[in-house]
Order: sequence, then C-alpha cells, then structure tokens
Amino acid sequence: MNKNILISALVFLVVLVGGYFLVAGGSSSDTSGSGSAGSETAGEGVANSAAQSTDKPATGVSTSNGSPDKDADELLVGESGLPSVRYVEIEAGTLVESVAQAQQVVDQQSAALGIEFPASLAVVDNTEDGLGNSYYQIDQYYSEIPVYGASALLEVQNNEAEFLSGIWEDNIELVTEPTYSAEEALTIAANNLGSTQETSLEFLGQPALVIYISNLDTHLAWHMKARIFAGSDYEELIVDAHNPNFLLQVSLELH
Repeated sequence: MNKNILISALVFLVVLVGGYFLVAGGSSSDTSGSGSAGSETAGEGVANSAAQSTDKPATGVSTSNGSPDKDADELLVGESGLPSVRYVEIEAGTLVESVAQAQQVVDQQSAALGIEFPASLAVVDNTEDGLGNSYYQIDQYYSEIPVYGASALLEVQNNEAEFLSGIWEDNIELVTEPTYSAEEALTIAANNLGSTQETSLEFLGQPALVIYISNLDTHLAWHMKARIFAGSDYEELIVDAHNPNFLLQVSLELH
C-alpha cells in the first residue's frame, strides 16, 4: 500500500515538473518573439530617420539646429555663437561660368536671406574638380571686416548653380570703430585675468579687426598672435575691441 502511494506521488511530481517547463518554454518563446518585434520596430525607426536625412534640401532653405541659445549668463571663451550649417537650393537653370556670375547669384541669395548692407557674402576663390563641378568659396564681411568663422560654398555643376551652403550670421549691428588699439585691448584683458606677472607683449604679424560671434553677443574684436608674458607661449587670441576680454585664447606650438 505504501509502495503504491509512493509511485503515485512520483508520477504526480513528474507531471507537475513537465507542465512547468512546458509553460515556461512557451512564455520564453513569446518573450523572444516580442523582443524580435521590438528590434524590427527600432530598425524601422532608424531606417525612417535615415530616409528623412539628406545631404541637400529638396527645396528652399534648410538648416540644422539653428542658432545657439544666446540667453546664456556667462561668456564661454572660444565658444562660437554662429548658426549651424545652412543649405539654400538654387533655382534650376541658373548659369554660372565665372566669378562675377557666381557673385551675382550670391548677392541675389543674400538679399533673399535678409543679409543687408553693410553685411555681405563675397566670393573669394574657386576650384574645379575636373568632373564638371566648380566650387566658389565665400567669406562673410561686415563693413569690410571679416566675420570670424563664417564661410560658405556655392556648388556649380555643368555651369549651373546647384546650392549655396555654409555658415553665416544674418543679424549684425555694431560700431566698427574700435575703442581700444590691439595692444591696449590685450593689456587690459591680460590684467583682468588677475595675474601678478607683468605683461610683456610680443606680436607675430599684425593684429586685424574681425567680427566675432560669441555665445552671448556680436563683438568687434582684435584677432592676433602674440605672447602676453615674458617666456610664455605664443597664442592665437581674439580680444573684444570695445570691452577688452578674451573671446578666444589658444596656445600655438611653434617649432
């Protein structure tokens, strides 16, 4: 009698364990299937994102994330506030066979983009790739002063303008007569650092005025290469010409 009870108990245990693994196996398959579906959905999302991303716009003007937020409270030295890269598609059939014609196209686009005198986009150079493509390099100026970091490209294929792309600033308004000379501005900016070491300025080449767009504002500034203290490294420097402080300060390695 005890033997029969033991056998029945063992049979019941085997059935119970077998049922558990059967259910667990089904759940695992369902979960695996759900994961696979999730991967397919994610893959579709990536594919859709890639499909929506193009090198050139279909029509009109395209930008990436636009201008950085200039509502920051603190000036970030070396942090440009220029807008992101923009693309402007040129009307089909626009002929460009020379620098003069390229400049005419750029002027037309500048007017449409709201870039008004004394600001300008100027064709400064051009290259060809031997495959029928020409590339006209463009710099931006304000009252004939270069805008630091602003540049664009007019691409021409088989003598027809395709698109204008690059980085430029739309709204520039400032006094272009410097309050301080380059030497004065650099001395004041260096003293504002709080160093106890006496300044001993040495310039490499001549300082030049530039328009610099920081994360806070638009500045008239001196662009120069100089050594501030005796024995210190030469640096590439951009210093505000009205309110002397460093907008860019990068060490130069001279060999």
